[in-house]
Amino acid sequence: MGWEKVNSSVLILQGRLMRLLECVLPLSLFRSICQLGCFNRDKGRTFADEDRIDLILMAISNRLHQKKWLERCRLTADASFAAAAGRGEPIVLVFLHKGPYQLICHWLRAHGFRASGLMQGRAMQRPAHREWRDRLVRFPEQKIPWFQDELKDFLKMVGEGGVGLLALDISNGKQCEILLSDGRSFRAATGPFRLAENRGFQLYPCGLESLGKWTYHLKIGAPFYGDACVLIEELLGLYGKDPITHIKGNRLSYPAKT
Repeated sequence: MGWEKVNSSVLILQGRLMRLLECVLPLSLFRSICQLGCFNRDKGRTFADEDRIDLILMAISNRLHQKKWLERCRLTADASFAAAAGRGEPIVLVFLHKGPYQLICHWLRAHGFRASGLMQGRAMQRPAHREWRDRLVRFPEQKIPWFQDELKDFLKMVGEGGVGLLALDISNGKQCEILLSDGRSFRAATGPFRLAENRGFQLYPCGLESLGKWTYHLKIGAPFYGDACVLIEELLGLYGKDPITHIKGNRLSYPAKT
């Protein structure tokens, strides 16, 4: 516990330094300094790696709506999404643990959508450095992550017009096998589908692609109209031609031959 507090304190100091540098340095110089890996090292990795870049962008997430940052994330969304969000309809975006998924919520907020995700675990387990970082986000009055013991509050937030984020490839909870048109099956969490059926939440597939050089493409597909196969295939299509690669838990599989 003591080491966790020390580590959180170090990360908070690093985050403050990054925020200060981002304010006073041109974007190109800020990127160069971060890519030197001079802030932190973990098992041989540095901030030059994609995951470290993601952490940097989280630390300055309340500035991502500024033009110099926002132009680095292109948003492609189904025409109905912005209209539904503007009307305050309850929306849940479903995604996979693939690519820089940690940044989906931050880039959605940068584009003006009040998005929040639901995480496994309990709220009391949230590290101090994450509490500090979450106070600095755009729309700080709405939490970035909600935890399982805050499920009722998360659902209330979505019901009042917020945009919720739920992963389809989590390993706990109720699961279902969805047969795809190419003969493969996809093992998905049933939670989002139950919300659509029981609460009338509108589901959209969502994915974030890293294009390199600190640029991203945020994609939101067509809404779910009751056919889980169509939703899954739309979601997988957001991740390229070979979505089976690196998808958490080998979710895609062909039926066993008999």
